[in-house]
Amino acid sequence: MKSAVLITARLKSKRLPKKIIKPIHGKPMIKHMLDRLKLAKSPNKIIICTSTITQDDLLEKIAEEENVICYRGDPEDVLLRLTNAAEKFDVETVINCTADNPFVDPIYIDKLYDHHIKEGNEFSKIEGLPWGTFSYAISTKALKKACELKNETDTEVW
Repeated sequence: MKSAVLITARLKSKRLPKKIIKPIHGKPMIKHMLDRLKLAKSPNKIIICTSTITQDDLLEKIAEEENVICYRGDPEDVLLRLTNAAEKFDVETVINCTADNPFVDPIYIDKLYDHHIKEGNEFSKIEGLPWGTFSYAISTKALKKACELKNETDTEVW
């Protein structure tokens, strides 16, 4: 089964501009997150899913530096961006997390993925973890179906 961590990432934050690239101990926050995600065993790929807006060019550069994939897609329709990235890179199971949650736990990513596959779920999440440490598992098939059914294009908080 082809799986990938798809990181929803943009630099448009208004309250704390460019928060995901703010340095923590001299390294951008998203690079700390990538270090953690690289410890997970179940994903075949890590993909930063950002927008086509020029402001997000830096995220493509970071992806290149960190030897991960960067997908550039719709600025507002996150579901469409994730779906298109999954299709482009032939991903069947998406583990989704957001770039402003750098403490996503690689051990729980593997547990989530194993549970998701074992149960044959279309969507899975782990309950009871602290905010900012969890992620979601969703089949690309379910992402496609959600895109077909949705009426909104502003799906940042899906």
